[in-house]
Amino acid sequence: MQEVEMSVAQSIMEKSGCSVLCSGMGKELYQDPASTIRYEDKLVKFAPIEAAKAALENVAAAPSDAKYVALNFAGGDDLIIGEILEACGMLVDGLNLEGKPKVSFNSISFNQFADETCSVTVVASGGNTGGLEGVDESIAKGELYAYDGKWFTVAEGDITTAEK
Repeated sequence: MQEVEMSVAQSIMEKSGCSVLCSGMGKELYQDPASTIRYEDKLVKFAPIEAAKAALENVAAAPSDAKYVALNFAGGDDLIIGEILEACGMLVDGLNLEGKPKVSFNSISFNQFADETCSVTVVASGGNTGGLEGVDESIAKGELYAYDGKWFTVAEGDITTAEK
């Protein structure tokens, strides 16, 4: 995970035809009123779903020529795929994308991000990376994460998995 200066990210996005459609931040909430045992009095909010709701409140118009839309989720080590998939469904339904672009999602759990939080950044692109490599290519493909007022991306060499 690499932090990227906003001006650098904007410059690469402009050159490659990308644009941020929306972003949002969510925090988990588990509220169990002790005075009752009624299930309907309990309140549970999941960070990815709250992030998707926040993002849908500030959607910019998607470019009509967008071929790809990336839903980029970032959170702490407790990020759960089922919650992300539910949030993806909410976003796809709520974005009203024209021209049927190909939608993908990226999910990053990063130990330097707070647990019980999640951000989502939705990026539209034309799919043109123009021969860029590394971090620049990742941004041109729409792999950009806004988290806590900063911008991040991931180059393939940054990723570690259970196999590595």
